[in-house]
Amino acid sequence: MTEYLHILPQFRPLMELSDADRLASIQSRWVDYEFADKVHAMLYAKLSGHRDQPDIFLLGDSRMGKTTMIKRFIEVHAPEYINQEGYREKPVLLIEVDHPSPKQFLIEILDTSISPYNPDSTVEKLFFQVMNMLRECRTKMLIIDEVHSLTQGTAREVTAMARLIKRLSNKTGIAIVGVGVKSARRLLATDEQYANRFVTVTVPEWSMAGFRGLLKGFESFLPLRLPSRLSTKQMAALIYEMTGGNTSRVEEVLLGCARQAIITGKECIDQELLSQKKWSTDTFGTREVAL
Repeated sequence: MTEYLHILPQFRPLMELSDADRLASIQSRWVDYEFADKVHAMLYAKLSGHRDQPDIFLLGDSRMGKTTMIKRFIEVHAPEYINQEGYREKPVLLIEVDHPSPKQFLIEILDTSISPYNPDSTVEKLFFQVMNMLRECRTKMLIIDEVHSLTQGTAREVTAMARLIKRLSNKTGIAIVGVGVKSARRLLATDEQYANRFVTVTVPEWSMAGFRGLLKGFESFLPLRLPSRLSTKQMAALIYEMTGGNTSRVEEVLLGCARQAIITGKECIDQELLSQKKWSTDTFGTREVAL
């Protein structure tokens, strides 16, 4: 296994498996990069109760890896566990919202935390049930994914959601993190005090140096017998042009090409395989793949 120097040591045993098993092993994996490390450091400071770290809105274009970044933070720094008394502790609660409804927002928290509730209860009763649940689970941070969805209502609905989130934070001391696209800034503009308690962090476009590092990270776990040299200038430029630097599309392309490299016996990702993954954009802005 020592000849597979393009693969990290912990993944080299995969090379001894059958083709079918290698294909099954190709899956999404976390790749460390500088911006994510900085975001994780901010989140950890907030989780640890540092008073100088404000609440955070993590914003960026769709499919730039925001949710993956958050889930990695929870996995490493704040996994759910059972304490010595036998009670479940959940330091971070991640929920996803789709419209600005105070009642549905509270129900989503209870649903995600697997807490029983009466859906016919009033908003006030659900609010106090949520507060008790967060205290019992010793939850220190609530992360709201797709937070921009809370702005997709009337001015009254948006204001009501902003006030509910602020009230929940004030009553429980819980940290609030919003994750979404840039339109979520509208939620911060509803109240001056509300805006002052948050900082926005925008996921930047990839620099070429950072992008090449990302590609090198992908190559380090793909179970291919030959090096693909994805981080060379030529290959990186081609992949960037294909994907626009969109992190999810990069993953989609590389995992798909890796599977084809095993199926065809090519055992590396080259320009020919990459060319088979090209798509065009139709008049509706959706991607169309030619089979």
